[in-house]
Amino acid sequence: MRSKPTTELRTQNPAPGPTCARSARSGVTLVELLIAMAILAIVAVGLRQVVGAAVSSYGAARNRQNLLANGRFAMERIMFFAQESSGFVIPDSNTLEVVERVLDVYDNTSHAYTPAGDGFLDADTNSNHLLSDPPEFVIFTHDSANRTLLESLPDYATAETQVQSDAVIVCEFVKNVTFALLATNLVQIEMTLNDGQNEVTLQTRAMGRMIAQ
Repeated sequence: MRSKPTTELRTQNPAPGPTCARSARSGVTLVELLIAMAILAIVAVGLRQVVGAAVSSYGAARNRQNLLANGRFAMERIMFFAQESSGFVIPDSNTLEVVERVLDVYDNTSHAYTPAGDGFLDADTNSNHLLSDPPEFVIFTHDSANRTLLESLPDYATAETQVQSDAVIVCEFVKNVTFALLATNLVQIEMTLNDGQNEVTLQTRAMGRMIAQ
């Protein structure tokens, strides 16, 4: 009896094509990774310098604005008293004495300082609505040793005149202050502030409305 021939199926693996070759090379090599890290480092350094410069510039601008604000406050404080004054005295170019004609914080009846006052100007010590009393002065002076502008108010709590309260600091970082009497009723104020990084100079004039020309 004749046997039937058997058929043997053989499966052959196809030869690797272009797709397989590309898959084998699709990973990131160490050189490519190092190049990417180097680029990122350069960008980070550049950004750090830009951000650092911006922060430094902002800080300098803020410090300058603070210095200006302090100087303007001091100028406005002097103007507050000078514009209503009845007399100026400048014993030296760094000191201004202003006859006080503004404050009402002392009660002549209770002999105490109160925010509401008593309805009479403090300079009106006998409460007769006349400012013929001996003048009391607000004194502004430059403390060059401590680089400050000082203010001393009259001490109305005493029966004596020409008695000053303790001086208080109106402004810091004051490099120089100059007071000049341009006319009987006109004073010029120039102040320079320096905080070690910034320097600003402010100048203004104050006219005493109660001073006869």
